[in-house]
This record gives sequence, structure tokens and C-alpha cells, in this order.
Amino acid sequence: MVQSIPARGGISPAIRAGAMNSATIPQIDPADLLTDEELAARLKISVFSIKDMCRSRSHSPLPHFLVCHRRRFYWPDICIWLEKQQIK
Repeated sequence: MVQSIPARGGISPAIRAGAMNSATIPQIDPADLLTDEELAARLKISVFSIKDMCRSRSHSPLPHFLVCHRRRFYWPDICIWLEKQQIK
């Protein structure tokens, strides 16, 4: 299967060609997108700790992505990450 690479406009050629419909595109609730400060407040740790945990050299980096060069966290992904960090 050939994967299509998103064009500069952010919409992949497969979507433009109609191969995918809006039902197959995952919908992200904007309320679930968090900044460093918002995530630090939810986890009750410092912003410095958040930044440190995002570094690739970290044992298990926090899942995040960049939006216009700004780090954002998707709360459901953070919840999954937290479950994996649980010491049993």
C-alpha cells in the first residue's frame, strides 16, 4: 500500500482525490489540546518538568506535537502515557 504524504496545504492527495471521507479522519476536540502550562497544572508539576519530559533523551518522552512551532499535548494521549508509567 502506498502512503500519501500531505501536500504543503496540509491536505493529503488521497483526501483531495476523495479516497478518504470525513468519517475516516480522526476528529480532535480543541478542548483536549493543552499547552505546557495547562498540562503542568493538570499534572501538578512544574513547567520545567514538562519541558524536560518532552526531550527525546528522556526514558519515555511525553507524547506531543507542534502547532506553528508551539508544543501541544493531546489529553487522551497523555492519559495513555500515564497508564504506561504506572509502577506495578
